[in-house]
Amino acid sequence: MTEVEIRNALQARLAASPQGVGAAFIAELFVDGFSRRADLVMANGKLAAFEIKSDRDSLDRLEGQLQSYLRFFEQVSVVCAERHLPGVLATAPAEVGVLRVAANGEIRSVRPALTVQGHTAREWVTFLPVDELRALLRSTGLPVSGSRDILLTRADGLAYLKRRDERIAAIAARRPAAHRRSSPPSSAPSMVGHLGAFLSALPPSMTATPRLVRHSSKPPSSSSNS
Repeated sequence: MTEVEIRNALQARLAASPQGVGAAFIAELFVDGFSRRADLVMANGKLAAFEIKSDRDSLDRLEGQLQSYLRFFEQVSVVCAERHLPGVLATAPAEVGVLRVAANGEIRSVRPALTVQGHTAREWVTFLPVDELRALLRSTGLPVSGSRDILLTRADGLAYLKRRDERIAAIAARRPAAHRRSSPPSSAPSMVGHLGAFLSALPPSMTATPRLVRHSSKPPSSSSNS
């Protein structure tokens, strides 16, 4: 199976699960200053990122990809072809979930993803394009001139995004319609509007908090493992 075929099958599997009800799915979401691209993201109460490794892929970049995703997403999983399974299990940290794709296209869970906490404001404002980053700063009376790095530095101590699932749903609404299950139609909300609604002020001296790993409060489900 190709990466696109695996992604479509994975999204259908997730959408058919209880966790998929009302979820937003975003394919190929850039993160970490556009240096990484998550193959599939599911937003429904928490953010779950999925990295796909088909038979045609290599695992050369996997370690770095997972390190980045764990900084941005509450749950991270690798979905891999059978031949990659030993390498994925040897590379992926314990908190990363693993799903394998059989030759017949069936996706089965090997181990569930654990929930990661402790993400910082700077990591999350990097999701904003430059124009909306400027709009966020302008709405709080901060200067809007300068490069993207300068803008991110100004926004660093501004706020922390409490409802990250809402944040990504806003991104999804700005893209072509994605596969959703039992999701009511709605107009595309403003990303800055979501930030204004779900951000809370933190002192400029805010630093990254230690990342805590815990098992999901829900029992592992073979339908999602996200």
